[in-house]
Amino acid sequence: MIYPQFIQIHKSHELGDEYINAVDTLEPWSEIDPKDFLDDQLRKAIGGVQIVPGDVARQVGYNPTQQAVVPESVELMPNPRGDTRFRKGLGTAGTGVAIADVFRLRHKKAGRFENVVN
Repeated sequence: MIYPQFIQIHKSHELGDEYINAVDTLEPWSEIDPKDFLDDQLRKAIGGVQIVPGDVARQVGYNPTQQAVVPESVELMPNPRGDTRFRKGLGTAGTGVAIADVFRLRHKKAGRFENVVN
């Protein structure tokens, strides 16, 4: 498993919510303002920045059907700690690598598949 060693993270949860709420009107990548983000260094693979080949993920039970699955409600993903169990299952925290332009949106509804758009 690898992960980006350095990322850009929103300065606040409120600013991240603004980006999420504007998602229907943003052109892909064109309206991301780097001034809205801070540099952050990761020390392990977390959540959406864990990068692992699909066959490896399926071997340890991560979506074994090979089909895209999008939870329809929070009840389908009640525990936001799946990334911790996944790392433990692989026996590694991952290896940090240089990947350019990784932006992480901070938002108030962290860890849940729930619509935050107004």
